[in-house]
Amino acid sequence: MANIRKRNGKFQAQVRRGGVFKSATFFKKSDAEAWARQVEAAVCSGRVQPFEYEPSCQKPNHRCGIIVPAILWAVLWVVLISVLREKV
Repeated sequence: MANIRKRNGKFQAQVRRGGVFKSATFFKKSDAEAWARQVEAAVCSGRVQPFEYEPSCQKPNHRCGIIVPAILWAVLWVVLISVLREKV
């Protein structure tokens, strides 16, 4: 079932169905209702799939969070060395 509400002079339509959440804003209520019907039909027919969150790293002791800071430190180190070489 779609939820349509008036917000800041516009109509916001929200569809929550079968694990799918979609939202859009319209100037006319009739446009919001038509969009909501289209989205609901797409969900019922299977054309729209629910979003499934998949973490990038599922290993318990993996070092995914260390890679980006290590790269940033390496870039900082290269910049620092080049600045020091210019001053000498």
